[in-house]
Amino acid sequence: MPGISESPSPCIEASGGADPDERFALSDPLRVRQVLQSLIDGRALITAHVPGRSHAVPTAIIELDADAGRLMLDGSAQAAVNRSIREAPHLGCTGQIDRVGVRFRLSGQQQVEIDGRVAFSTPMPATVVYLQRRELFRLEAPAADPPNCLIRHEGGQGRAREVEYRVSDISVGGLAIAVAGGAFAFELRQRHRDCELRLPGMATMAVQTEVRSVSTQTQANGIETRRVGMAFTILPRGADVAIQRYILQVERQRIARRNGLL
Repeated sequence: MPGISESPSPCIEASGGADPDERFALSDPLRVRQVLQSLIDGRALITAHVPGRSHAVPTAIIELDADAGRLMLDGSAQAAVNRSIREAPHLGCTGQIDRVGVRFRLSGQQQVEIDGRVAFSTPMPATVVYLQRRELFRLEAPAADPPNCLIRHEGGQGRAREVEYRVSDISVGGLAIAVAGGAFAFELRQRHRDCELRLPGMATMAVQTEVRSVSTQTQANGIETRRVGMAFTILPRGADVAIQRYILQVERQRIARRNGLL
């Protein structure tokens, strides 16, 4: 498993501390096991978030024990990563099944060893949030003419700096940006209220976002970049329709290219 490195948790307009996706929570033990088993069968990457840390840990579910009500989470080759998992009060986990978002929380993790490698045994979650909604389909943005998001970073003495970031993927629920270098910090739950989303061929939209994940990715040339996943907390009227229209437009173009029509 890789070392320390989370899809934004989708929400169009959040209020207070409530989870807007709780209505999609599955609590039937059989359905919970089915979703977890699908993650295993699909060899899905699980992103585990450690409370109080700005990093996330990539892992995977490697085994389910339905009779004991436990699952086995893959460990890391790095002792520091395993320690952060072991000592965490709980782990907020996210993954995908056929591009459908899955979220759940684990606690009571115990470090064990399986065939000479580190793993973590933990009780299965009581509930799983399964975001089975077509409108939350996440599009990997095209490399040519990608969307951009302008973010206002507050500075000292009331000064602010606007920085435009390339959008790496987008859905109606949120987006992810690619951040090169470390000029500005992004922290979990950090809110950005004066953002401008620019979709090619469409009017600029004023949006508000909240950081939901920060991970480090190494490109083929060895350069490290940060992927910052952000949920939309406020979208202007009609923005969700515009984003969905853009996603469908790009998907149609990709299908046409695959079929030799472009």
